[in-house]
Amino acid sequence: MAGFQPQFGKWLSLLVKNKQHNQMERDIILSDAMLGYLYFICNVKFNGKDWLYQKTPYQLREPTVGAVSQWQTAVNSKQLASWLKTLAPQHASYLPMRTKMLAYLSDQQIWPKINTASLLKPGQASNDLVSLSEILTRNGLLSQDPLTDQNSRRYDGLLGDAVKQFQRMYGLEPDGIIGNATLKWLNTSPTDRAGLLAINIQRLRIIPNESGSGMLVNIPSYTLHFYSNNQLIIDSKVIVGRPDRKTPIMSSELNSVVINPPWNVPVSMVRKDILPQARRDPGYFARRGFTVLSGWERDAYPIDPYSINWNAISSSSFPYRVRQAPWPSNALGRYKFNMPSSDAIYLHDTPNHSLFNRQNCSISSGCVRVNKASVLASILLALTSWDQQRIDGALQLGDTRYINIPGRIPIYLYSQSSIKNASRRSRLLS
Repeated sequence: MAGFQPQFGKWLSLLVKNKQHNQMERDIILSDAMLGYLYFICNVKFNGKDWLYQKTPYQLREPTVGAVSQWQTAVNSKQLASWLKTLAPQHASYLPMRTKMLAYLSDQQIWPKINTASLLKPGQASNDLVSLSEILTRNGLLSQDPLTDQNSRRYDGLLGDAVKQFQRMYGLEPDGIIGNATLKWLNTSPTDRAGLLAINIQRLRIIPNESGSGMLVNIPSYTLHFYSNNQLIIDSKVIVGRPDRKTPIMSSELNSVVINPPWNVPVSMVRKDILPQARRDPGYFARRGFTVLSGWERDAYPIDPYSINWNAISSSSFPYRVRQAPWPSNALGRYKFNMPSSDAIYLHDTPNHSLFNRQNCSISSGCVRVNKASVLASILLALTSWDQQRIDGALQLGDTRYINIPGRIPIYLYSQSSIKNASRRSRLLS
């Protein structure tokens, strides 16, 4: 059902659809499935980022001799059921997600469809209101039929309130307007939701528990949770990479905070975004607070952008470095949070906090913008004996300050979504 390795579905189909198998044939199918499951269990911790987030199925191989030995020992000691439980994800969200998944699978009724091709706003008439009412009722959001009054065939009242509640449940903007995102969730059948939960249950094997100490950035739900000694101390919305420049799944350690950071624009972004602007108008650099430097060396010097023939510069061999001065116009805002990353990914502030009000926060070039960056900076800098007065003074001076954080803070950027009632992760993966 999870879909990342279709062979499991084939094994299940052989068992369910063909009930004429004799005991030996069933044993062979079940044994093959168990060997496939053990191979998955043995290797998902190391390969899960590829297996559980890619469309191409991984290749099934034989499990380790040790895993097969454990299986045989459990069978011989009649402890198979209890041993199998130890192979399930050991994550706090596992049981509630599994319970929700089984509840969806038990719903065998035909799921109604809303066929509207345009936005449906409160007060408008629609032929889809009967289907909408049934969907909301089956989601437990309506206890009475709002369409019993034949004179009331407009989308408003109880229907509108229930849609807003539905939007909150799925992490959508509760505006009552049925647009593409809301429509997609409304038309998602229980079977499809069960499939989404199934893959996310397996992803629990490679994501951290919401406990201990560290930062958890859930990419599709646009959230950052910072835990210290099992206590949630920051819950912040974040902005992540857009579809063509996705924020990668990764783990690292936050090791420093930069106050008033300059921004060395990534080469990939210079090639794709800035070079076309420079070709049209070299004055773009001054307007955006950018300086063009001769290169990436320490002794690199500024170059007048008007002295460069930008049309002769190719995107594949861009020789310059583009740097933006610190706050107030700097794209990184007032703070940058560094962590080792082969993709040059980091967390940072932003001068435009109104963007966090958007429903779709997949709009960055890959790095993670943090809405509560100032709160995060204050907590981290307190570990180095920086109080708020000292932080404010550094901000006012405008000088760039690099402060190492002792102890290194674990940070996980991961991708997990599920039904909000089953866990706190609530957005459909793109």
